[in-house]
Amino acid sequence: MSDVADRHPLIAQGLVTEPVFRRAQELAERQGRSVELALNQMGALSDEAMANWFAAQTGYERARAPLSNPAEDAGSKLSLEFLRQNQLLVLGIGDDGVQLGMVDPTNRSAIEAMRFATRQTIFPQILDAGEWRRAWVKWFETSAAELSTGLAVDVEQIMANDRDAPIVRKVANWLENAADMGASDVHFEARPHGLDILYRIDGHLRLIGTEPVGTGPSILSRIKVLSGLDLGVRQKPQDGRATIVTRGRKLDIRASVLPSIHGESAVLRLLDKPEGLLDLEGLGFSIEQVMCLEEVVSLKEGLFLVSGPTGSGKTTTLYACIERLRGRGLKILSVEDPIEYQFDHVTQVQVSEKTGLGFAEALRAFLRHDPEVIFVGEIRDSETAQMAVQAAYTGHLVLASIHAISASKVKDRLESMGVEGFKLDACLQGAMGQRLVRRLCPHCKAQTAPSDEVGRAFEKHGVSAPNTVYEPAGCSHCDQTGFLGRCLIADIELNDHPAQDSLQQSALKYIASGDTAFTEVIGMLSS
Repeated sequence: MSDVADRHPLIAQGLVTEPVFRRAQELAERQGRSVELALNQMGALSDEAMANWFAAQTGYERARAPLSNPAEDAGSKLSLEFLRQNQLLVLGIGDDGVQLGMVDPTNRSAIEAMRFATRQTIFPQILDAGEWRRAWVKWFETSAAELSTGLAVDVEQIMANDRDAPIVRKVANWLENAADMGASDVHFEARPHGLDILYRIDGHLRLIGTEPVGTGPSILSRIKVLSGLDLGVRQKPQDGRATIVTRGRKLDIRASVLPSIHGESAVLRLLDKPEGLLDLEGLGFSIEQVMCLEEVVSLKEGLFLVSGPTGSGKTTTLYACIERLRGRGLKILSVEDPIEYQFDHVTQVQVSEKTGLGFAEALRAFLRHDPEVIFVGEIRDSETAQMAVQAAYTGHLVLASIHAISASKVKDRLESMGVEGFKLDACLQGAMGQRLVRRLCPHCKAQTAPSDEVGRAFEKHGVSAPNTVYEPAGCSHCDQTGFLGRCLIADIELNDHPAQDSLQQSALKYIASGDTAFTEVIGMLSS
């Protein structure tokens, strides 16, 4: 590998440095791709530079993406999946042959496959990777986030390139550290003084650092490259996805970029799914609550809703319920926005504003596919609520999330969306409300006597106040915050089932046990 790297013209011409090339070469060999595509995926070779490089090396012409839908000319001979995987576009089909746009014109196997499929001569032309992505999204209605080269970016490989790609390294460093610290999100906030980088850890934002004014566009460009977004779009929001490899494990990332008055900001949601994560007991439910949820997933029909604010773990709870249904021989359909985790036993549908496929439209189609279980990522509007109730009313088990204060308020929320009370009485099997609160660090939490305010809160909800409670202190284990991890507070209401503790009573139990502090749940207790 060393001799090849030393002789490669990309290095000789100063387009990339030797350490960067070596990392890309290792990645390309593992994935069966060209080293140019690996360099492009790593952010070391721009779309424009890669296209110019291929043009100089092959002598093929640069091409523009077609103005009309190439699928109309391609006919049924060509597999769209094959074109997507190989980053191809049919630019034209004539008597003399096929004009084929290629991001990587050195892909000889793709050229031969096209020649075999069309029985015509293939004339390759070089497409800029960004133009290919935009054309594919336009003509085949696929999200840009799905159009990556298929290479999972290895953070540890990129981290070694500190001197050669400082922006690439910085972004990789932030993501790796965020994963190590258990952050759920990384925020890049454009401010007058520069770009603030914050981690959301245990539900709270923590400022990690600030990059100088002027570096923001380069950092946001790297995030866009990583997430398959359009570098040329700066005045509209964009959403994308990426996959990185950090410390030997894959980490899915959901990216959102938003224009603001001081420049673009971004949020990267880190979606980590280690083995066993989607386990009801592991999520922190009590034995009694697990039994209730087991009863829910055993139902043959009806509607069950999980309520709570954004970031309270509603989707994770419902995913754990779906995981419980694995191996039961059930047809399960889901409609989500976005799809956070993928299941091999569920047919999952992504909401798409571009194609007009919303929650209600998907639910309407689901009823013609004979499912036993339907999962709705979120009931947001009246039409979706009506369709979910209709599905439950006609013999399907519907699991969904909804924004409501508590389990007891779910019915009121649905009625406010226009669902008739008699229909809810007939199909609503139960509801759950949940919150995530920070857990006191077991290494440093400080014991103290309950204040008068704490005593009144216990008395208000009919629970005896403990003799001692705990407060955050701070140590090296919790980065001086006094908190380490989060705990789940939930209440479940099922038809014909003894009522569980309310959210407030559950919160007071956590205070009494020393798991959390009164300040963490004071807002919940006042509601």
